[in-house]
Amino acid sequence: MPNDIHTHIYHHVRESVSLLVLRIFVPLVLLETGYLLLIIILWSSQINTTLFLAPYISTTSSYTILLAAQIIITIFLLYLLTKHVISWAMTEYYLTEHELIILHGTIRQHQDIFDLSHTRTIKLHQSWFGKLFNYGTIEVTLAGSGYHETALLKGIVDPKLYENTLRQHIARREEKK
Repeated sequence: MPNDIHTHIYHHVRESVSLLVLRIFVPLVLLETGYLLLIIILWSSQINTTLFLAPYISTTSSYTILLAAQIIITIFLLYLLTKHVISWAMTEYYLTEHELIILHGTIRQHQDIFDLSHTRTIKLHQSWFGKLFNYGTIEVTLAGSGYHETALLKGIVDPKLYENTLRQHIARREEKK
């Protein structure tokens, strides 16, 4: 949570859990499908001696190949799982009356604070998969005298709600001027 005790948090935004599940599930399905194809090839080479691999692969070699492939797949999936879960857990977005705050990082947490009074554009990026699972990325472009920044709220749940919230927030700020 932001350090400033005077900052009133209006919205605490997180990345989509469905996106997290997709980031883990899709590689799992692809790797396991490849592993199944490897099993079929090795199995058929044991039955059909006319297959191009048959003279070179014994039953023991087949088991060794399958074991090595499964170990590699398991290590890779554990890496993906750890990477995506930690990234998801360690990224938070806060919308206050005047600021957009992005907290991210695993060992050292970084806090990026963007002053919403310098907002130039707000864009919503959403693939059809994002529309189906209701997640997307909001790009907020900020510019002031001598600087230009872009803040990305990546893979958030219900991005249209937060896009509208940001637009309304900025409109209210403009009315106060």
